[in-house]
Amino acid sequence: MQPEFASDDILKATIAVDGDVHPPRKKENAMSNQKVWFITGASRGMGVDFAKAALAAGHAVVASGRDRDRVSTALGQSNDLLSRQAGRHEPC
Repeated sequence: MQPEFASDDILKATIAVDGDVHPPRKKENAMSNQKVWFITGASRGMGVDFAKAALAAGHAVVASGRDRDRVSTALGQSNDLLSRQAGRHEPC
């Protein structure tokens, strides 16, 4: 038995591997409307200031720097923070 959908929902429905049709999912993710900042140089100076301001405003932050530990130390812990080491390129 197939579920009933409004006509415009049919286009948004998904078909699972087993062939069942599923209605479109409503976004219930807390981050669906949250802005995400990508900040480089977030281990010191203005990068830290921007990252802290974005976190304080309720935004999510992906912060990178040459030293990941230094980024984590500068910004602390937050569920809205992801710190990464910036890529280094060796000269040719």
